[in-house]
Amino acid sequence: MSLRYVITLIISTHVFLASFGQTQQDINNLFRDANAYFYFEDYEEALALYLSIYDNFPDNQNIDYRIGICYLNIANQKTKAIPYLERAVGNTTHWYNESSIKETRAPLEAYFYLGNAYYVANRLKEAKNAYDSFKSNLKNERKYNIDYLSHQLEGLERARTFKKYSINLLRSNLGETINNRLPNFNPVISGDGKTMAFTTKERFYQSINISKKINGKWEKPTNITLDLVVDGNCSTLSLNYNATELYLFKDDNHDGNIYVSNFSNGKWSPMRKLNENINTESYETHASISADGSKLYFASNREGGFGDLDIYVSHKDEMGNWGPAVNLGENINTQFNENTPFITNDGKTLFFSSDGHNTMGGYDIFFSQLNDNGSWSTPINLGYPINTTDDELFYQPIGDGAMGLMAMFD
Repeated sequence: MSLRYVITLIISTHVFLASFGQTQQDINNLFRDANAYFYFEDYEEALALYLSIYDNFPDNQNIDYRIGICYLNIANQKTKAIPYLERAVGNTTHWYNESSIKETRAPLEAYFYLGNAYYVANRLKEAKNAYDSFKSNLKNERKYNIDYLSHQLEGLERARTFKKYSINLLRSNLGETINNRLPNFNPVISGDGKTMAFTTKERFYQSINISKKINGKWEKPTNITLDLVVDGNCSTLSLNYNATELYLFKDDNHDGNIYVSNFSNGKWSPMRKLNENINTESYETHASISADGSKLYFASNREGGFGDLDIYVSHKDEMGNWGPAVNLGENINTQFNENTPFITNDGKTLFFSSDGHNTMGGYDIFFSQLNDNGSWSTPINLGYPINTTDDELFYQPIGDGAMGLMAMFD
């Protein structure tokens, strides 16, 4: 979750000089393009451009700050933010001009994000010091989400406790048939355990892959991306019980939506967008289909929720259409974010990620059980080392949830 803030734009008097071999216009163009990627959260593209500026201006704390934020938003790269943010906090201001190339200072929240970077690196004492520095330098707390800062500080203590009382975990790699040199993520498995789908980050696009389990072994995956007829990238979310429906996420010009593809006559259909009860003008991020196909659990930041992303359920009507979304309530949803819901085959246990319950840092995986009266029990943190001080976002339960699939960086 980002720390929300309001920025007042003023003209900076600092001069950002072009280096030898580059004109001021060259630098202006690089900065403009980097900012465009940055604001649209394409952090890898933004990072490359900011680094090219940094090579010529290594003492610019604004560029340090932006490079640090980019690294913090790239999986398996987050701790690389630390040296940049350490430099950034050496020159902060309350009057940060985010859009000016002449700005050489970093905003005050550089301390907060440095705390986050230390947190991910499990440097908990340094994280607390950075958070405390941020809080002590505030002049107007209404600009910032102080509740989230307090939540992070509380999480530092929880992290120590969770690590002290770690759980026993048996981890098994699915092997070279599934895992290759490319990043694979969002693994999902059908309820009958015979089909797996996952997303692979290829060089120029994200591919959707299907593998079948034959005689207890996963077969070589098949790339079905062309069958889906997708314009842009999509990612796997859920398979139904017998692997005839594949649910997918697609970002439609910064409007997240949920789609489905059907398997028939040996081929996957072009994916189609679910109806307006599921997809709204807000952002829908994830969905999980129940084993009997009657319920869809999904995450959305639509109005009327308890926080940012909330988890909802929709019931399929007799015509096969998804009905109105029902919020799962405040036992599940907090004032922050709940995401990536998965329901077990028996429909009684919900696994999901949250940065709002008693996490040990960022998003953690939780589970909640359905009570006889239809309410959900208080969520329980799966514990360390399933959860860490970094984000854990995607736990696909197998059967009753005692086993599950997760993508992990080794």
